[in-house]
Amino acid sequence: MATTPKTSTVTEITVVDCDDWLGLYVDGELALEGHGRSQHADILAFGAKHSPYSVRCIFADEQWMQDVVQISGMPQSLSAVIGREQDPRAELAAQ
Repeated sequence: MATTPKTSTVTEITVVDCDDWLGLYVDGELALEGHGRSQHADILAFGAKHSPYSVRCIFADEQWMQDVVQISGMPQSLSAVIGREQDPRAELAAQ
């Protein structure tokens, strides 16, 4: 009798950061957004529930934030975010 190996999918968590506004995307879809650095704790707790997971950090373009996000909030899809990706460990080390 042949058995099929279990496949483990990795949840992709992306943090979009600009000043004090944070968005949390899970597999490309908006899960949480808000103001303030306290959101980092929410993000870590959320990630722990979706193990295994990978984390990316995108620093949003400030002009885009002013033009779009401050009016209507973070977009529902990560593909609409304008910014640059950075290793999240570098951001945590800087704090």
